[in-house]
Amino acid sequence: MVSETVVLETETAGGRGPASVETPPEDVPRTAAPDSGGGGFAPMPEPIIVVEAYESVAERPEPSTTTASEVAVTPLEDIVATRVFAGPSEYPPAEFKAYGILAFPARATSQTLERHSFICEAYLARLPHADEVSASRSVQMVTVWPMRTDGQAANLNALSPADTCARAVTGYGLVAAHDAIKDARKAGHRLEGRGPYLLAWSPASDKGRADVLVLSADLSNVSTAEGARNVMHKWAQDIEKQPDLWSNGWDLEKVRLAIQLWVDRFGENVLLAIKEGT
Repeated sequence: MVSETVVLETETAGGRGPASVETPPEDVPRTAAPDSGGGGFAPMPEPIIVVEAYESVAERPEPSTTTASEVAVTPLEDIVATRVFAGPSEYPPAEFKAYGILAFPARATSQTLERHSFICEAYLARLPHADEVSASRSVQMVTVWPMRTDGQAANLNALSPADTCARAVTGYGLVAAHDAIKDARKAGHRLEGRGPYLLAWSPASDKGRADVLVLSADLSNVSTAEGARNVMHKWAQDIEKQPDLWSNGWDLEKVRLAIQLWVDRFGENVLLAIKEGT
């Protein structure tokens, strides 16, 4: 078994550089602990995609030569990006094609309440509720906002979006969020920013496995309502326009290209850690 790290870095102190294949330097987080042998590192887990979202298109670097036409796909089926509030007994949600979660590392405080609120508003504005759409749950990729109790979730699922975010923020289900972040870390992904994180598993049954590929969009750099709307729009757009990225488990090569479009649009720093088999 041979391990290597492929780093595609779009922004560095010295400017934009080409992709390279190298051993990570000491200041780059490693995805595996030292082994018990000669001080080396154990094999890394399956591919981890990390997307750090910038809040505006204006922050993006010069676009790469990758174009949308290069990643165009023929939809496998009509996939719908949706949302749902879920209590402890309802997460992870059943019956959906795949699912994700909007995971905050901490509940809102008086200092962060405004930011949590406009992220919630962007979530509601871009994603229809799972019960609003005509499509069956079997073709929905649902993004969950966790709640502390099943009753709170049921009440919010019945409310109109205009009445929802104040209750959604104060009743946020931190335990489910922490569990999701922990599962992503099991897959070798370090999540240490202020978040929130959009974490997705496909298929849904893979959640919690140490060797599973997790797609993560890090919203730590998002600090405006417009930035939140931009990221939520791109999240939903990728779900619906490129279903074969994830509908039968992640297609790594297509995920790579889709992430390049995120880079071109938002200017993210992208890290791909890949385990190569012999």
